Amino acid sequence: MIELPQEYRDLLEERLDEYLDSTDDTGDAAGMVQDLIELLQRVALECEVEIPGGDVVAHLENESELEDGLFDLLLEELEEENLEDFTGNNLLTLVEKIIEIDWVDQDQDSFGVEELDEDLGFEGTETDELDEDF
Repeated sequence: MIELPQEYRDLLEERLDEYLDSTDDTGDAAGMVQDLIELLQRVALECEVEIPGGDVVAHLENESELEDGLFDLLLEELEEENLEDFTGNNLLTLVEKIIEIDWVDQDQDSFGVEELDEDLGFEGTETDELDEDF
């Protein structure tokens, strides 16, 4: 499973929606896949996603140990779908069908025990009072 930032997915979905709204030719699956792959790379750079080698598509293909390239696999999936009703989320779901991606919220990952205790209202005063009784 590949971990990528949730921010990357959110921005990618937004850009894919914009792309789909602006395209007139919804019957060209190969063109759509090529544009999707270009957007994967462009948005990764924009979100400053740290990928070894800097090529997000090559990284996804290598880490997922895909037998065929991402382009070919996405094209195969898209040719089976009705392209007219696609959204950015639908396209990302197809990518996630091929590659197991865990979208992580980096702020949530850094949420440590100290912060969790403060948010839940736990304070050290109760244990201090118990220690004084002994």
